[in-house]
Amino acid sequence: MKSKITIFLFFFVSIYIVFERGEYKNAYFFDSSGYYLYLPDAFISPDLGHLKFYPEVNRKYCLSGTDDNYGMFDQPNGRKTNKYAIGTAIFELPFFLVAHSYCIITKNFVADGYTLPYRFAIIFSSIFWVCLGLIYLRNFLRNYFSESIVAIVLLCITFGTNLYYFTAFWQGMSHPYGFFLSASILFYTHRLYQKGHHRDFYFLGLLLGLVIITRPVNI
Repeated sequence: MKSKITIFLFFFVSIYIVFERGEYKNAYFFDSSGYYLYLPDAFISPDLGHLKFYPEVNRKYCLSGTDDNYGMFDQPNGRKTNKYAIGTAIFELPFFLVAHSYCIITKNFVADGYTLPYRFAIIFSSIFWVCLGLIYLRNFLRNYFSESIVAIVLLCITFGTNLYYFTAFWQGMSHPYGFFLSASILFYTHRLYQKGHHRDFYFLGLLLGLVIITRPVNI
């Protein structure tokens, strides 16, 4: 129970800080904008892969200062290559689709991929996947340690590492998703050796693939 309280505490503290400090105003900028770029390019832009829309939204929302080609490289065929891995965008996709649908249906916000609902989508995406990772880590650690020790470990990880920073202060980076992947790999590896379920091989294969396309240096 103590470890569950730690996870709930982290969730509510993260939400409080985001809205108390107005961190939702900076949900994507610089590297975060690069990770996120795949979503508006795929679902909103009429010219997939050319990224012609980016200079306009960059100047409008100040995503990467004055650099209209931040993290992009020109290709001979006229398209641009985004240097940031696509995995983060995959994790953000469900929340992006909710925000995009809301903007289209209600017309309360411009459905350009960068108005307030999309910022909330990125914020809640980071918090959701980190909390899910904490659940996996909790379940893994309880196989070896007491409830009190697990609660202390989770408390140290949530508030004593940069996981706290990348969840509550700078959303849209790949670190929260890397944490989720690491925690879930620990859980499914343990379960594989304990129960030998063949489906855990598939889970692990999927998770390891996501590690590669989310943050390649974690290989």
